[in-house]
Amino acid sequence: MPMLKNSGQPNRTGLSFIRLVFIIAAFCAVCVGFVARLLYLQVVDTKEFEKAAVSNNFKSAVVPASRGEIYDRNGEKLVTNVISYNIDINRTTLENGGSVKILSALIDLLDAYNVEIPDSCPLTLSAPFALDSDYIFDSDKKRLFERFLKNNEKETVDLMGTDFYAYLVKRYGISEELSQTLKGRKIAAIRYDMENADFSTSAPYTLLRNVDETLKTAIAERSYELHGIEISRSYSRKYDRNSVLCHILGSVGPIYAEEADEYIKEKGYPYNAVIGKDGIEKAFEDYLRPIDGTALCEIDENNDLVGYEVTKEPKEGYSVRLTVDADLQALVESSLQREIALAVEYAVKSGKPYSGEDCHAGAAVVTDVNTGEILALASAPGYDLNTFSSDFNTLKDDQTSPLLNRATQGTYPPGSTFKMLTAAAALDTGTIDINTYIRDEGEYKKYAPTYTPRCWIYLRRGGTHGYVNVADAIKVSCNYFFYTVADKMGVDAIVSYAKDFGLGVKTGIEVPEKEGILASPEYKESHGYVWNPGDTLQMAIGQSDNAFTPLQLASYMSTIVNGGNRYKATLLKSVDEFYTGTPVYVNSPVLLNKTHLSDQTVNIIKSAMRSVVDDEGGTARGVFGAKPYARDIGGKTGTAQVAKGSDTVLFVGFAPYENPQIAVAVVIENGNSSTRASSVAADIFDYYFQKQAEQTQVAQNP
Repeated sequence: MPMLKNSGQPNRTGLSFIRLVFIIAAFCAVCVGFVARLLYLQVVDTKEFEKAAVSNNFKSAVVPASRGEIYDRNGEKLVTNVISYNIDINRTTLENGGSVKILSALIDLLDAYNVEIPDSCPLTLSAPFALDSDYIFDSDKKRLFERFLKNNEKETVDLMGTDFYAYLVKRYGISEELSQTLKGRKIAAIRYDMENADFSTSAPYTLLRNVDETLKTAIAERSYELHGIEISRSYSRKYDRNSVLCHILGSVGPIYAEEADEYIKEKGYPYNAVIGKDGIEKAFEDYLRPIDGTALCEIDENNDLVGYEVTKEPKEGYSVRLTVDADLQALVESSLQREIALAVEYAVKSGKPYSGEDCHAGAAVVTDVNTGEILALASAPGYDLNTFSSDFNTLKDDQTSPLLNRATQGTYPPGSTFKMLTAAAALDTGTIDINTYIRDEGEYKKYAPTYTPRCWIYLRRGGTHGYVNVADAIKVSCNYFFYTVADKMGVDAIVSYAKDFGLGVKTGIEVPEKEGILASPEYKESHGYVWNPGDTLQMAIGQSDNAFTPLQLASYMSTIVNGGNRYKATLLKSVDEFYTGTPVYVNSPVLLNKTHLSDQTVNIIKSAMRSVVDDEGGTARGVFGAKPYARDIGGKTGTAQVAKGSDTVLFVGFAPYENPQIAVAVVIENGNSSTRASSVAADIFDYYFQKQAEQTQVAQNP
């Protein structure tokens, strides 16, 4: 076979062999390196790397978002957020079977700092601990106890004597020795409350909110023995004007068990969320609500944060701008308190019974007659919003009912402030006109001797008002005139106009309000009584069974002077972005109904109301006669008799005269003299006209 000549190409077989040897050698080297490293990790330095492996762990944490803030119509901040710290019990880190030991240590720590633990458990506070039957008088304790029993209905619980406590002791694993102490009772109370709060791995229990820095530090320093007891950061509400607007702004609090379905299941709130409980805080919860974010936190062996990653950004709540003028509100609240105090002072000096010595409360409302916006909504007495939680039990038991918002939930006979309604109905239906004169004879004898009502001037002085038309009758508040008119017109027209003007009808305001009572044949029959002609006469002057809220009186006044347009009452001006203040929603007036009132009818009533405050013989001239704006407002006083008490006094009015912008309603319970209510209204008008003058000056001198 002939030999092949060398072509100059490398020997492929040799090269492949060399490459293979190199790869095998490299692979062996890598394997040796891995084995060596594993031996080092697992044998040579086991403890060091075992420590490092377990020293870091990851924990999901809440990134709290701020609840929306609340402003007045002029941009003054009324409710702000401040950082606060809570003491939580977390089931995921709570030592298994050690809750009694941990709670015992926690109670010792709290006792050392004189911190009281919230207690909703219906047990006596002294040994032998037993069911306290007085729980039925505490609505919160009663509600929670009934829920506890319902959730444990399969258990046999004897509620007599000390058996209920024995049941809790056994249920929560409290030793017999510990159960005889107050600490044992506290542990049972905490566990009872935790159970009512549906405590679970997904629902931490907040034991204390807004703890001070000293206690926060003490808890943190003893974290090594308080496994499961954690400090969480959140925001609490600060009310910048303390008691001003207390009945409007409301309060916040935790989600109650009976609210869980609505807020947690339906709306996705966390278990330990804070929600609006009443007032604006509740009414606008959907706007104010923050949505917390989450972060994945890396924790080292010393429980220190070494790193984190935000996995869900927090979303701040929207801010709410109210229609209320905070300065006007503060003025009205102060004015109410002053006049209440003066009523008592004058009564004590006079020494006469039922002359105002029992005066303790009142309310006042100022509305925009053309939009339904509330400029002031005051109720006295009030309370400090910043100490509301700690003061609650005292406030709840106070006989003056400071928690009641009298402006929307107090109902009062309107007295003579109702007479403009009767006049408007009579004028607009053609029953009378401005030239209709009626002679006041003191006693209305048509139904005598069965029923003989009298004019107030006849009762007090034995005199009469003589011949009066509708304007005169409003000025001097002549009962006889309105008896005659109502008898001729009939009750149905009065009832119809009263409803159209918002009396005995809810105004639609966002906070709780009462419907009030509009007397009518139907109302009386529904209570088993018969409507008599005398009821129509009494209704015409604001007596009978009529009972309206101050807000309804202001709405009624607005409807008359604006020509018959009844607007929905509102406290909402706009909803704004949290940081920028940019409106995302601007509230618009809502017309509830329109009742045609002729310009002539409106002008007659306005003129008559002006004479009340400015003309000789007007029932409010003593307060307003010397005011520079007396000719630029209208008003009407009222008195409502109270069984076994001083008369309740009222005032309604409007300003300015030519183009009404605001309506006012004031009620002073047991104030005795209409001067009390008129004086509050005078402060309101003083503020209004001064504000108008300032705005005019600014416009003229920009």
